[in-house]
Amino acid sequence: MVRNFIISIILILMSISLSSADNDILAIVNNEIVTRKDLNDFLEFMRIQLKKNYSNEQEIEKNLSLMEEELLQRLIEDRLIIQQAKKESINVDKSLVESRLKEIKKHYENTKDFDNALKMQGLTEADIRNRISEQILISTFIDKKIKPKVFIYPYEINEFYEKNKADFIEQEKRKVFALVFEDEELAKQILEFIKRDGFKKVSRNYLSNLKDLGIVDKDQLRKEIQDIIFNLNLNENSELIKLENLYYIFYIDEIFPSKQREFAEVKQFIYDFLFEKKLKDYLKVWLDEIKNKSYIKIRKN
Repeated sequence: MVRNFIISIILILMSISLSSADNDILAIVNNEIVTRKDLNDFLEFMRIQLKKNYSNEQEIEKNLSLMEEELLQRLIEDRLIIQQAKKESINVDKSLVESRLKEIKKHYENTKDFDNALKMQGLTEADIRNRISEQILISTFIDKKIKPKVFIYPYEINEFYEKNKADFIEQEKRKVFALVFEDEELAKQILEFIKRDGFKKVSRNYLSNLKDLGIVDKDQLRKEIQDIIFNLNLNENSELIKLENLYYIFYIDEIFPSKQREFAEVKQFIYDFLFEKKLKDYLKVWLDEIKNKSYIKIRKN
């Protein structure tokens, strides 16, 4: 209690000396503080990270639409893990930090664009490097100290498979070819030839128009052609189908019926799924225990 009181007094005195709104203290985590700038920097770092997966700014903003309270809790939990990692003397490989930084930079046209993006978001390269280092430290700690305590037993994998067999049914697939034309009259004429001589024979004379669509299932197809293709029989072609400004004649070359995937095929997938779930649950319990042993003060607005 005395230790917590002293920490609280010291940090409150520190907050009085900080005049900038960016330096407003949002939380105290043991002997460290989390400021408004920490929260803003975390948000901007996430924005830069998301750029690797999304080129659309709206998608990025959509993925950032977390509540501030949730982000602050994540920061507090990260700080607790980092503190534990440092107690365990876990170090970060600097070459790995530089490698991750290079990966982020690849998603910008050039170094100038990257620097400009940082300036616009109020960050420096040192901020990014520090955040990457913290991420690696957290993941290294989890790999070394948390993951070894998570076990998946063979019976759990078998049990999951038996209870969820319906989720491991492989959809029917079809190998599809298409003749594609810009001219409607020509397409109609070719269709008549196909009805008389067959798709394969006629398509040999129009190789530049022949498209191999590969092996597909319904989920891979545009909605307007799903039923058309999956209602055709083997070695059967469709009627003329207009999509946008092109005319298509589809042909089913092979059919691969739906089938139950064998246990051996999905065993590793099930193991990974169960492991991630157990790891998440174990980490939550571990964090709750650490929180109970720590001094955490969240400043209410």
